[in-house]
This record gives sequence, C-alpha cells and structure tokens, in this order.
Amino acid sequence: MALFGMLSCQHQPVYPDFGAVYIVSSPTPCEVVIDGINTKRVTPVKIDGIPVGRHQIDVMHYGYKVWTQHVDIEPGITKHLSASLPPMNYRVIKKVTLPISAASDMAYLPGIGKAYVTHSNWLTGLSAYQISDSDAVWQNYIETGKTGQGQIAASSAANRIYVECQDTIIAINLSTEGIVKRVVAPRPMGYTQIIFSQDGNWAITADSTDRSLGIIDAKADSFVRFINLAGKPTDVALDPAGRYLYVTCKDIQKFLRIDFQSGAVTNELPTRSYPGAIFYNNSWDILGFCNMGMEELTVVPVNISSWAAVSGPTLLYGQVVRGACFSGDGAYVWVVTTDVPVPGNPGPLPIGNIVLLYLSSWQPVTYLPSGQYPLAVYQSADRKYLYLLEYYDILIFRTDTE
Repeated sequence: MALFGMLSCQHQPVYPDFGAVYIVSSPTPCEVVIDGINTKRVTPVKIDGIPVGRHQIDVMHYGYKVWTQHVDIEPGITKHLSASLPPMNYRVIKKVTLPISAASDMAYLPGIGKAYVTHSNWLTGLSAYQISDSDAVWQNYIETGKTGQGQIAASSAANRIYVECQDTIIAINLSTEGIVKRVVAPRPMGYTQIIFSQDGNWAITADSTDRSLGIIDAKADSFVRFINLAGKPTDVALDPAGRYLYVTCKDIQKFLRIDFQSGAVTNELPTRSYPGAIFYNNSWDILGFCNMGMEELTVVPVNISSWAAVSGPTLLYGQVVRGACFSGDGAYVWVVTTDVPVPGNPGPLPIGNIVLLYLSSWQPVTYLPSGQYPLAVYQSADRKYLYLLEYYDILIFRTDTE
C-alpha cells in the first residue's frame, strides 16, 4: 500500500489546473486559435498553460478550410493533435457582362432562380435574368417608363417586384412582369432599402430623407403607415415571424430593434459613423451589421437573445462594405467590400474584394479580388454560390466552405 501511495504522489501534476496541446498540421505552418482567441503561434507547436476542461481548437491556413476539434484538457497532460486541412475550392464560375447599361441594384429570388436588375442612367426599364450555378442569362426587359431607377425588391409570396423610380415606387406583377400600380408616398422620399416580409403581406421602405420606415400593404400596393425614427436609416431587415424590424441609422450611429406592430424601439446598440449591410444566419439568432465608412470597415455580429455585440474584425480591404452573408454551414461569413470611385476620375472603376471570415474567431481566412465595383450580393438557395451585382457585370462565385 505504501508503494502504491508513493507512486500516486509521484504522478501528481506540478500544475494541477493546466494541461497542454502539441499540434502538427498539413499544410504547415498554420495559425492556432483556442476558444476564439488567436494564440499568435503556428504549427508545429506545443502550447502550455491551457486550463483544465473542454476547449475548442481551431487550426487555420489561408485558403484552406478551418480544422476544428473540441479537446478535453487534463491536468499535467499534453494532448497530441494532427490537423489536416483540405483546400477550399472557391472560384469565380462566370462573369456575365450586362448587355444594356450600368446597374444600380438587384433583387434575387432563389426559389425561382430569377434576378431583376435596375439601371442607373437613361434607361426606362429593368432587366430580368435567369441565374443558375454556371450562368446568368438575360431574359426580358421590363418597361417602367421612368429613368433613374434605384432600390428594388421582389417577393414570390407577394407576386410583386417593387422598383424605386424617382418619386414613386412601381409595383410590377411578378408572374406577368407588367406594371400594376405606381405607388406615391405621401411623405418625402430618399430610399436606401426596400424589403418584403417573408409571407409577402408587407413591404418596408427605409427612407433617409424622411427619417422613417414606410409600411406598404403588398396586397393593396399602398402605404398604410410610417414608423418615425430619430435617425436616417441605411438598411432594414424583418425577422421571419414578422415581429421585429432591425434597422441601422447612420447619423445617430445606432443599430435598432423595433417592434413591427407598435413601432417602438425595444433595443439599440451603438455603431460607428456609417452602419449598414445587415446580415443574419439561418436561425436568426445572430444578426450583424457592417460599419461601411472609410477607416471604419468593421463587421459586428449581434447575439439576439442577449442583445450583445460580439467583437468583430476590422477589415483591411476596401473602404465600403456592400454586403455580408453567412455560409451554408454557418461557420463563416462572406463579406464583399470595395473602394469608392473618385469623382470626376475617368480611370477604371475600383476593384471589389471578397473576404471570408471564420465565425468562431472572426479571423479572415480568404481574400481575393472580385471584379469592378460590386453593388449588391445575394446567395443561392443552398448558400453554395454568391451572385454579385457589379457596375457592369453579374459575377457567379462558388463558395465551397462545407
């Protein structure tokens, strides 16, 4: 018994509350992230001083899928891990040049694979495209009778396309692609966004001139009420249940949650000077917004249940965020950025950028130029493709994160 007791004492760890990991990887070197914190160490590496208990180990290499494993750290024991990271097969599938003129905005319906593109100059109509995983084929030109088209939204449930044209919203029947009604707002207009509710009953306009959200009855194609805001809205989203609106306001620098029925602000978070580009995951428990202003290029995820902002990354690419969206597996966020054109500069348009962020640590794991001056980004129904509207093109991009 004495010998057993002596041997037991000899095996007591020197640091009973800590253990270690030794990690090798292919490829190498790779960055090591533990519980979302970058250790600033690269493989092969032994990392000591890890508290006893379960931890998430992420091993990352630029252009490769992140290797993740949960490890139970035991006192005084070094766990050996071998991480094999498969390369990502992301790539541009096709770039389709718009045959008519420069674009201003796009609405995409994944259920029917249709995209509708508005034009910013002399044209008095919008273009309809059939989009697949390999091509974007022009199908139709829908006459609106007005130039200067801007924001656009489409809904299969509402059977409508809403197009902003100067002082009106033009309601178009989705099935026939013919004009149904010209909707004139009774208040000043300066639209920054138009969206439909998931059930197709409502459309919501974000109006920076009037500092309001306009609620349209999509069955009657008429404004029914307005929600007044303290600031100028830049983007708006409505949850699938139709209970809450999420709004970014640039001049008061806030991200708001608003009760859709009462119009009351129920939560708010501070932002930087130019918030927008709201994005969300499939379950709507994480929403995010982007700070889109020069030198403030950050992505800010928000945990909806706790209404707490997570410390997101500052991006190093571009000056304006055009959009962001979660990957199909929910482990990554795709962010599209661009520089801004110099007024009066006859040179080429600024190049856009596609940045892939790993959700657990918000570390960038992919970056590549996308093309010329992206304006909007959408995802395919399976979230495996991005469809980027650029000033003169539609870009089909395979994501491949799963």
